[in-house]
Amino acid sequence: MRAKFTSARLAAHALGCARALGRRLSSASVTTPWVRPVGEGALLLRFGNAIDLEVNRRVLAYMSKLDQAPPLDGVREVLPAYASLLVHFDPLAVSSTQVEWWCEHAATLPEQAADAEGPRVVSIPVRYGGEHGPDIDAAAEIAGLGSAAEVARVHSEAEYRVYFLGFTGGFPYLGGLHASLASVPRLATPRQSVPKGAVGIAAGQTGVYPLSTPGGWHVLGRSPASLFDPRRDQPAMLRAGDLVRFMPLAEGEAAEAPPLPPPPAPAPARPWVEVVSPGPLTTVQDLGRRGYARHGVSRSGAADGLALRMGNALLGNDEGAAGLEVTMGGLALRCVDECAIALTGADCGATISRPLANANDGPAPLRTNEVIVLRPDDDVRLGYAGSAGGIRAYVCVQGGVDVPRVLGSRSTDVRAAMGGLQGRPLRATDALGRVRGAPAPPAAPAAPAATATPEGTGAAAAGAGAAAAGAGAGPARLLRARHDPLGDALRAGAVSDGGGAASAAADAGGATAWELRVLAGPGDPGDVDRGDADVDSLLGNDFAVLPRSDRMAVCLALASPLPLPAEEHEGAGAGAGAPTPPAPLQGGQQLSEACVSGTVQLPPDGNPLILLAEHQTTGGYKVPGVVIEADLWRVGQMRPGDRLRFVLTTAGEAAAALRRLHEDARQTDERPPYADELDLRGMAAGVNQMTDGYGT
Repeated sequence: MRAKFTSARLAAHALGCARALGRRLSSASVTTPWVRPVGEGALLLRFGNAIDLEVNRRVLAYMSKLDQAPPLDGVREVLPAYASLLVHFDPLAVSSTQVEWWCEHAATLPEQAADAEGPRVVSIPVRYGGEHGPDIDAAAEIAGLGSAAEVARVHSEAEYRVYFLGFTGGFPYLGGLHASLASVPRLATPRQSVPKGAVGIAAGQTGVYPLSTPGGWHVLGRSPASLFDPRRDQPAMLRAGDLVRFMPLAEGEAAEAPPLPPPPAPAPARPWVEVVSPGPLTTVQDLGRRGYARHGVSRSGAADGLALRMGNALLGNDEGAAGLEVTMGGLALRCVDECAIALTGADCGATISRPLANANDGPAPLRTNEVIVLRPDDDVRLGYAGSAGGIRAYVCVQGGVDVPRVLGSRSTDVRAAMGGLQGRPLRATDALGRVRGAPAPPAAPAAPAATATPEGTGAAAAGAGAAAAGAGAGPARLLRARHDPLGDALRAGAVSDGGGAASAAADAGGATAWELRVLAGPGDPGDVDRGDADVDSLLGNDFAVLPRSDRMAVCLALASPLPLPAEEHEGAGAGAGAPTPPAPLQGGQQLSEACVSGTVQLPPDGNPLILLAEHQTTGGYKVPGVVIEADLWRVGQMRPGDRLRFVLTTAGEAAAALRRLHEDARQTDERPPYADELDLRGMAAGVNQMTDGYGT
């Protein structure tokens, strides 16, 4: 068994290694990469700046050394690209200096013996042209090959190397494309959906789409092979270093049998709710899956991880327990088992209807950020997220939502059709359970509590009481969150942390103006000395959130600056409030490298993308900046029409902000029981147990 490195052990070594990030590592046994930070929680080790076989071999050799090195607490995973490695770590558990030293130490380990049999050779059948390859004629014209048949011949005669897996689960980036096809670029306008099995080429690369996803490569054909199966612990058929050959199939020629459809969802072991109406998009999410990025698997998880953590803290759950993420609201549930829940995130005007309540009273309102007691046949309905702001609400339950773990997580990855409930959004009539061993719902109080708990009384029990409940030590408690970060942000009309002034007031039509803290991006791999300058293009501009934003990325466009507040106009002179049209941003492409959540990509059209929970694991667009982890929840709550500005911060400030955020999420105070909670089992006595003021 390999011994672990601890932070304490590394600290002594780190004293002699405190050099600026970006300085080359000093290993002699493996090529010396140069190091760039990617946000506050990742390091990018670069070995070159081109698609080169020898460089990629050094990348994979270095990754092998990191894999065999004694594990370092806080390192989450390592994933390769063409000419680089990304080391992802928890900035609250280990410092970047310690991670860099760990990498340097690993590079001194002896080389592993080479596989005597050499790399694996994998054959992939392909049907070229026709309906399977809609772009093959265009590729023939661009490449000057004369016909689609010639393109198919040239493409299938080559042997390709798997440089890495990325973009989406199991997607192989293959090198070895014939020079005549290397001139075929990406499509001018990417497709919204490329079918599973599509074989494409672009900019000297070729690959196979394992899943139906958006894509911008020229599609030459389609393969019936299944390159990705999340039911396997090694979910991707290919791995970095493999050799691939494409075998042309004639129309109608038999190939692999299609995969079997997923079995029907089993009945929950501990029933919780039935879905009456799912709303536009409701999925099961936890804090995401880690350890599979090198297979191209997205982290997924809650888009607003802060809201999920707050709900779980209220209920005494583990911070990563699964809940329901409700985009835009509209969810309706019928409770089938007595329990407690918490609603967090965007306030969708939730209500509850109870079968024994006075019909004339109508549904009663529910508050967010506090424990709510449910009993069988209660109907909980979320309205639609309105002008109050925010776009995602979360429903957390004692113990957490119980769905099978896939690759270590219960999160739904809709694009990969895995996790959650059969890899899909919820539907009407779905039955959901909660995890066994969850704490009981709050016990019925002996007598009414006439007044609220005094401010600060719950401080000592803020985390301890909830943690005890989560450990099964007793019933969950009637708690409310001490902090309401989303509510505070929306009431202010803008978000500002760390003492800075809010960037602007709320925009017209209920939109919110946000402020996001960023760190400089890693820079173009083709320019070793340039790293921080590109972030300047983001600063000082106003951006608008576009409607095509989703769980994969929030899409932005430059916007005219918002007018200055009235008090800032005084003495500024005539015309001081007139907005100046912004200069277009200069985007571009670069060598594909690994990405983290919060990466700000700048495509050639100059419209930035902020990568969110379900982002691809690698990307080839310019990266001027990275949003800090403490602000990712804000990105997850942005809705079309919102405005934002970027402000520069430091890695130290980013880690401190993340620590404060996690501490605040755990802080709770006791709340008094509402009248209908005084005796959960006394409802049989009649509606007199209810009051007109439920939830107020």
